[in-house]
Amino acid sequence: MNKLMWLRNKLQILFLLLFPSLYFIAGAYFRSLLGDLSLRTIDPDYVYFSNGLGISLGCFDTGNIFHPGSPLQYFVAVVFRMVYLFRSPEATYLEDVFSNPDLYMSAVSYSVTVAVSLSLLVSGYFVFKITKSTFYGILVQSTPFLPIIWYDLIGRLTPEVFQAFAVLALIVVVVKFYWARTSVSSISVIFLLSFISAFGLSVKVTFFPLLVIPFLMIAGWKKRIIFLAITLLLFLLLSLSVLLKIEVFWSWIKNIFLHSGDYGGGAETILDFSAFKSNLISLVILEKFYFRLVFISFLILMAYLIIFRKRADKRTVVYSFSIIVAIVIQLLAVSKHFAHRNFIPSLLLLPLLIFFSVEILKLMSTHQFYRLSVQALLLVFFALFIKNQLYWLPIKSKAMGNDIKAREETRDFISCLEKQSVKIITSQDFGSPFKEYALMYSTVWTTGKLKPRYTAILAKLYPDSYQHTTWDDRFQYWGSNFSVQQIIDSGKPVYLYIEKDDPNLLNRTLNKLKDVDKSSFEVQSEFLYKNEVTTEVVYLLSFSASSEFVPEKNKNN
Repeated sequence: MNKLMWLRNKLQILFLLLFPSLYFIAGAYFRSLLGDLSLRTIDPDYVYFSNGLGISLGCFDTGNIFHPGSPLQYFVAVVFRMVYLFRSPEATYLEDVFSNPDLYMSAVSYSVTVAVSLSLLVSGYFVFKITKSTFYGILVQSTPFLPIIWYDLIGRLTPEVFQAFAVLALIVVVVKFYWARTSVSSISVIFLLSFISAFGLSVKVTFFPLLVIPFLMIAGWKKRIIFLAITLLLFLLLSLSVLLKIEVFWSWIKNIFLHSGDYGGGAETILDFSAFKSNLISLVILEKFYFRLVFISFLILMAYLIIFRKRADKRTVVYSFSIIVAIVIQLLAVSKHFAHRNFIPSLLLLPLLIFFSVEILKLMSTHQFYRLSVQALLLVFFALFIKNQLYWLPIKSKAMGNDIKAREETRDFISCLEKQSVKIITSQDFGSPFKEYALMYSTVWTTGKLKPRYTAILAKLYPDSYQHTTWDDRFQYWGSNFSVQQIIDSGKPVYLYIEKDDPNLLNRTLNKLKDVDKSSFEVQSEFLYKNEVTTEVVYLLSFSASSEFVPEKNKNN
């Protein structure tokens, strides 16, 4: 008998190790698949690069406060410092980070994967200890696997992945107090729920619909108001960058509510009904599996209320109802300003909703056969879950792999060019074969205090890199001004990279060079390379002084 109990306990532990291990493997796989983040995903990844780097230097006045993403920024800062400590290079901290940005970003990505894997292990173990159910423990651990968009984010630096910590913590607390059948009324518990909520909000404000869950859990309106007040205070303390720019942040929040376009733009109308309907349909189509399960859970709750009416367990109804309300609020908010990733907090709630659906089914009958049927339904869920994963995983990995492979071909060609050459980058893409492109995008989010310091180091590391951003027609650089005469005198070759083979982009860039350097010169372009998949092109540019231009050094001859 003792041996059977020992074997059972070991098997339970092994089951609880399964999903955390699979998550780590998936994270490591996609991190390896994605390669250098500067190639493909600089937004928002390299925004967090800039903000995290600034915090690692003691500057909390970050450029991006709109997610606000504060916990992820702190995490980036700590990992950056640890990586530099273990590398111990001869270069200074900033020189090493700016020389190897993708290495530092990769270290953060791996660290996030490890942290999420550990949080899955801990949350699954706590739920198992509370409920004595391995099924429930594993169900909670399936949380990050359920959203199909998750595979677009894992292996990167995005606030949505960090939201998993807050959602998992909330799930554990909800299960604990539901299972214990105790009232949520003590200040210590309210503070815990406020901290989880504030953490979730400080990662990304799209967490706000989930505040409905602890709000309805708490007994009494007075304590609910205390919960909201503490949550707001902790949010501001966790998000120091928001506190430093509170007026800007509040203005942005108001614009999002009062305007129908993305990021607080568009028409000054709260809702565009046509766009709202289209967005709602798009989201439901994208997450069919999810919404089918939510609908089934809603039907189970309604059936329970209709059949048992006054005998229905109030706690179970309130907890279940709060989850559904949170999902509906988020659905409406995302349909107003559509972005699939903004629905992630509600997507992560699905295991908790299934947990309460199973509990409701158990309350409807105590017959042994009926309870075994409920367990069988859980097995059906896991079977459908595995089927869903096996369908989407190869699709996502193949699409990403093909895109990265194509982009790496251009980077390989670029790496063969002379080190001592002038590089002109024309692009508005989310990545480039030049890491300085990602750094230029990143440092845009740097506050004025650090910009001169960054510019001096970047000018030293990338003195001959110039960038023409086509969305705003800006010509940016860190080193000396763009001077055709200096380029001619230096004898350095000049290479022009354009994100796609478009004659208009080539002509725009050549004309831009003449706007930047007012001297009279001629430029010829020689085609060198084209990526047939991405249509990226590289040209060799040749400059010469036009006949009416007399260089300064020859004026006296």
